[in-house]
Amino acid sequence: DSKRFEECWAVFDKAFEMAGNHCDKAAQLNILRIQAHFKEFENSHQAVLDLHDRALPLIAVLPHSTDSALMHINAGIAESALGDINAGERSISVGQQIASQIGIELVLYHMIGINLELARARFSNAVDHAREARRLTENVMAVEFFELVAESYTGDMQSVLAACRETIQNAEALPYK
Repeated sequence: DSKRFEECWAVFDKAFEMAGNHCDKAAQLNILRIQAHFKEFENSHQAVLDLHDRALPLIAVLPHSTDSALMHINAGIAESALGDINAGERSISVGQQIASQIGIELVLYHMIGINLELARARFSNAVDHAREARRLTENVMAVEFFELVAESYTGDMQSVLAACRETIQNAEALPYK
């Protein structure tokens, strides 16, 4: 609901100001990351990049965290969506490097990697990202769909059909349809 979202935005701004008054840069960065996620959901890609630019000074003075990794990945998604795939790949790569430095694996990185590799027609790389994403998430069904898309581009249709059958069987075994 866009009206509720605008109400939330005012709360985010107030929270950001309060965190600034208490010199809590980590909280400010987390607020910007959440705002970027909202704007990404709205497909407001330029707004995501603006929030990323606001976050860069905070990222520079804080030890790296999940929030800083996700800010870079969100910026990469926005840059790619605006048509600058090279810049998107660079930002996403920075996010992944930060995640590696702090010892976390982000399923989001691999989900975005699938889309970027498909855009670059590097289909086997997209399949590799899909397999890593499936390893990292409990929401296997959603990732399997992306993996099927990636595999279909590789030309190995027998594998795709077999995977489709298995995915359908797994879906039918779920308690909800």
